[in-house]
Amino acid sequence: MRRILLQLGKSVAEMRFKRSAHGWIFQAPTRWILGPRPHYLVDDAEKAKIEVALGASTLVVWLLTAVIAAIVFLWAPLGSVTTLFLFLALYCLLLVVQNFCNCLALRAILKNSPRVSEKIAFDERLKGAAGMYSVEQLKFLLVLFVGLFVGTSLRRSTRSKPVMDTAGSILPDTARAVTPPPRCWRGARM
Repeated sequence: MRRILLQLGKSVAEMRFKRSAHGWIFQAPTRWILGPRPHYLVDDAEKAKIEVALGASTLVVWLLTAVIAAIVFLWAPLGSVTTLFLFLALYCLLLVVQNFCNCLALRAILKNSPRVSEKIAFDERLKGAAGMYSVEQLKFLLVLFVGLFVGTSLRRSTRSKPVMDTAGSILPDTARAVTPPPRCWRGARM
């Protein structure tokens, strides 16, 4: 399990580490989501501990996201905008809790590490994020997204319109096959 967490933590932590002459510069999370993040100088042993902690928190977030998605999308009606907003709100809350828990977990690891003034620039973090995915994975995700988008659009466009009776009220779906269409429409003779 430690090997899995270490591997997962390495893929997540690529954006937060930068090699320096004296070890690694680590960009720690802050208790507040936005704002400046402290940078620490860590050695290889501390780096491995940090990667395991980040891997464990990422695994927990993935599992809880799957549970939240299953509950929200099975409980709420499909295609509802409130379902999507509920899922996004719970996911954002989960990310806030993850950030706070990361701060608490990493505080014990970083307590003896010195703070450094050298920062990890935004372009350096993007290089780490770009290295996480191969071109084949990005192509697969693009095709998956386009397929889901087209499938959802076709499903919404082919939904049948509700059947109305002569008084203008909507009939239930069971009445579609049983109720014949009215004989006279506008301009038809009786």
